[in-house]
Amino acid sequence: MDTTVTVRFVTGGDFPHIRIKEKAFTFPENQPTNTVVTKVTGSSPRAGSLSYYIASGNLDNAFHIDQLSGEMSIKKPLDYENIEKYVLWIEARDQGFPPYSAYEKVEITVLDVNDNHPTFEQEPFHAEILENLSPQRVLIVSAFDQDSGPNGQLEYAIIEGNKENSFSINRATGEIRTTRPLDREKAAQYSLIVKATDRGSAPKSTAVKVLISVLDVNDNAPRFSKIFSATVPENAPVGFTVTRVTTTDEDAGANAISRYSISDASLPFIIHPSTGDITISRPLNREDTDHYIAKQMNGLVTYNISSGNDDGLFSIHSKTGVLSLAKPLDYETKQKHELRVSATDGGWIAKTSYVTVNVLVTDVNDNPPVFDPVEYFPVVQENVPSGTTVVKMNATDKDSGPNALMAYVIQSSDSDLFIIDPNTGIITTQGFLDYEAKQVYHLTVKAFNVPDEERCSFAYVNIQLKGANEYVPRFVSKQYYFEVSEAAPKGTVVGEVFASDRDLGEDGIVYYLIFGRSRKRGFSINKKTGQIYVSGPLDREKEEKISLKVLAKNEGSIRGADIDEVLVNITILDANDPPVFTQELYDVQVNEGLSPGGLVTFVSAEDSDSVPSWSRFTYAITANYEKSTFTINPQTGQVSVASELDRETVPVYNLTVLAVDSGSPAATGSAILIVTLEDINDNGPTLETTSGEVMENQRAGTTVITLSSSDPDLAPNQGPFSYSLVSTGAASSYFTLSPSGELTTSREIDREQISDFYLPVIIKDSGTSTSAFRTPARMGHSARITPGALTACANLDLQVQSVIYFPFTSNTTTDVKKGTYTQLAHKCVIVLGQEKYLLLSNWRGVVTQAYSGHCQKQFAVRVTNWEVSAVMQINLSCLL
Repeated sequence: MDTTVTVRFVTGGDFPHIRIKEKAFTFPENQPTNTVVTKVTGSSPRAGSLSYYIASGNLDNAFHIDQLSGEMSIKKPLDYENIEKYVLWIEARDQGFPPYSAYEKVEITVLDVNDNHPTFEQEPFHAEILENLSPQRVLIVSAFDQDSGPNGQLEYAIIEGNKENSFSINRATGEIRTTRPLDREKAAQYSLIVKATDRGSAPKSTAVKVLISVLDVNDNAPRFSKIFSATVPENAPVGFTVTRVTTTDEDAGANAISRYSISDASLPFIIHPSTGDITISRPLNREDTDHYIAKQMNGLVTYNISSGNDDGLFSIHSKTGVLSLAKPLDYETKQKHELRVSATDGGWIAKTSYVTVNVLVTDVNDNPPVFDPVEYFPVVQENVPSGTTVVKMNATDKDSGPNALMAYVIQSSDSDLFIIDPNTGIITTQGFLDYEAKQVYHLTVKAFNVPDEERCSFAYVNIQLKGANEYVPRFVSKQYYFEVSEAAPKGTVVGEVFASDRDLGEDGIVYYLIFGRSRKRGFSINKKTGQIYVSGPLDREKEEKISLKVLAKNEGSIRGADIDEVLVNITILDANDPPVFTQELYDVQVNEGLSPGGLVTFVSAEDSDSVPSWSRFTYAITANYEKSTFTINPQTGQVSVASELDRETVPVYNLTVLAVDSGSPAATGSAILIVTLEDINDNGPTLETTSGEVMENQRAGTTVITLSSSDPDLAPNQGPFSYSLVSTGAASSYFTLSPSGELTTSREIDREQISDFYLPVIIKDSGTSTSAFRTPARMGHSARITPGALTACANLDLQVQSVIYFPFTSNTTTDVKKGTYTQLAHKCVIVLGQEKYLLLSNWRGVVTQAYSGHCQKQFAVRVTNWEVSAVMQINLSCLL
């Protein structure tokens, strides 16, 4: 489905004006609701009062603005832990249709208040530790506080249950350590109360129970409860129970279980290893022995490590059997050593016994944490939510157990926008990151053992912010106005538009383009600089004002809301354009008999320039020929004949007509005028054979000559020609002329009587005019015949009173045979022109002046003589 969107561009002065005294505010997060933030005012030059709205940025609808008064207040409780900063866009909208709006930005920063209690990660905490160990770490109690700054910094303390001050706690890290070796036999469990307190001005605290169980070590020997004695009859049977011995052991569990044995195997008694019951093992004889005493028999025993001590780490005292270290142990190298120890008595035949001694190496904190790698380069998008993970630091400690416990801390930083979890090493954001404010952050992170902070290492974190295309390009002006001459060549810069983008980097690069129908208006734009330049022909007379729609956008496809548009108004200034003829080519046909002054055609031009001197013009004809054949009226454009035309001389005229305006310099327009002359029968045939000879005394019918003629006119005013003799005088009786031009004798000729004949010949072409000739015939031994021509055209310049004879005849004719002259008669008729200017004499062939005054006329007179008809063209000029 197609949708039509109508976009109207208006001048910047029509938009509302919005006023806010302060545009940045700070409130604590416990600021009461309904607190007034600011009051927005404004005015509209167009349509009445304004209405106010929060256009964007009002997260959770935390703020409210009164549409009429413009008073903005806090609507809901603020929570620093949720939103630290609000960027509100305030809209002022007028009452017009469609409504126009103006916008202004207001920034509200929320300050943290100590409104959160510390929270422990678990409750209660449990830990176990072996008795008799040297002071060491037991566990770490960890709590967190959602507040920031001092309000979120915690201190730990043991407030109850610390008998004999057996434990200490690190106030900063929460690490609980023993202060001395513990004795399970004195206290098997400790119940501590640990309190976490923040550092706020009104500190808040939370307590948690920590249960520490002391694990037993077999550090107490069994003790016989008394000295046992018994009496038994000597005849008591084997297996008779003599007595039961008992022991006590302060240890617990398996460490408190005693096993019994009689060291002297020669005695007639055995003891149950578990119950301690002593029974008779063989018959007794009082006479041999009346009492028995079980006692230790000391002997010389030698001790030795027989295997498992390849590295020489251990030594044993050969007499006492004390096993001791010869070299330092390394828990990280080997955690358990299995030694085989031998004990050899000092008897004649020595007896040896073996025992396996397992030495378990316990770890001590002898290795610092080590980062791998030591430098980190995380990339974070700007505007990510607070708490977004940036990077996880990775440090390892070769120690184990409590000795491998470590904590992380940001040792130094150029910003407080990052925090690190001391346990996991995860660095997260706190607050909002703005690429436009800062692009790179440098942190130094420390990993250390707890609580031995001296065993530590450092890593370096270079956080590169990645900009988000959060800002839209905005034109600095609501509209642009430029001027350019319509004569400006292609490439001429008209003006420059500029749009700013608050983004940095590639997201802040602005590209410009002319879109829609504006692209076909004769202008283009440099997409990088915003320069608008001429790219096509301009014509102020067709379009004086041009409006272009220019778009500013970031790189990539247009998504709709990420662009800005502006209207560019260009006024086309007038230039001295040449006049323009209504036709580029005029093609006319005129009769070649058209007299000077006769109308050929009208040409017409137009000039729409606004300057009067540029729009006034005159017509002219370029001098393409030796004489001015045509003339043009400089004001009307009427083209007329200036001199007589002759198609046979110039059949076609290719003229350039000009229209020259009055500018300085003058601008000239031109057109082509082609004048084609139409043929008239204005040329009589020309006799190409004008004389001939014939022998005297030839019989009648002898061919004298065959006449041939030519005519420069075009068909049908050319041949075929027809010939005839003028029947005058005696000469015509001697010859016969056929229509095809064959001249033959009609009787015998005697040269002594007539030696030359002059025969008038009439030649008729296929047109309307005729030429007459006289053919002379001279007789010696032969007769010579010469035709004489009658001319059909003449020019006349008449001054006062003039006489002209028709040039194709004479006043008299000669009768060759009689030698006399006879006056010929003419019939003269004016076929073009008015009779009041001329008087014709039919007898004399005379033209006389009959009009006094100024005249310049063209006439045509048809003259008929001897059955010969011809048209004479007369150009008459007179000035009295």
